[in-house]
Amino acid sequence: MDFSVRQHADDDDVVTVEVSGDLDAETAGVFTCSMTTALARYRFVVLDLTRTTFLDCRGLACLLQAGRTARRRGIWLRAAGVDGAARIVFDAFDARCALGGDASVDEEVRRAAAQVAASSPPSNLTPA
Repeated sequence: MDFSVRQHADDDDVVTVEVSGDLDAETAGVFTCSMTTALARYRFVVLDLTRTTFLDCRGLACLLQAGRTARRRGIWLRAAGVDGAARIVFDAFDARCALGGDASVDEEVRRAAAQVAASSPPSNLTPA
């Protein structure tokens, strides 16, 4: 499967970053560039991992670094749709504590939109 990272802006504050294919040492740079852009522009970021077919330690390191960067900047970032091979890696390294991953993409987008509507600053800096 080809690797791609696409951004879908739901509004001026919320973006969904869809990761398709293998997130590994070979594709980590593309992912990091996309996340740098998303974290510079949006206050709420949902990582859609439903189409992520493989996740190695380098890919996980990139996800965790994005989470650290988001927290440092006060940005709400949540992973969603974690399943299959990605779920195995998330569980092995307890990444859900830092990134989430149990909720669907739609649920996380709704949570972000609700915070935007309430005009509140991001409050996900730890998972709910």
